Amino acid sequence: MTLEDLRGGRVRHNVKNAEILHHALKDAGINFVAMVPDSYFREVNRLLQEDRDIKSVTATREDEGMAICAGAYMGGKNPCMVMEASGYGSGAGVLARICQIHHTPFLILSSHVAGLGGTQHELFTLGDRDANLYATGIGLCQPSGFRLGDRPSQA
Repeated sequence: MTLEDLRGGRVRHNVKNAEILHHALKDAGINFVAMVPDSYFREVNRLLQEDRDIKSVTATREDEGMAICAGAYMGGKNPCMVMEASGYGSGAGVLARICQIHHTPFLILSSHVAGLGGTQHELFTLGDRDANLYATGIGLCQPSGFRLGDRPSQA
């Protein structure tokens, strides 16, 4: 296995994977998406922006996108935030204040990118652990994560 494979490089711009995620969001009833540009979600973001049934907004930071999603929920939308896992740190205040106190739920779709010398699997585990720490630390529901290849089967 090459270093590129270990770091998830072949998954990053896979159009088939992007289509799976796009259809899953539509099937879940998502009709509003805030996103921060991310190379791993480049194809997903493109599909979401081209979809006339989903309103998409590009944010400059993850916390801004989360706040936009909270506002979209208050406006009757079913929102999703698309971001890198590194955004949980900057978004913790929004999750704790706006989402928890004002009861504004939204889905977060986050990529987990391996760092220099790391592998996709190692960082996925780290990212999932960090997401769990943030969510349980501020009293939110426990997030779940899985690799696209290990996703639950559809009935």
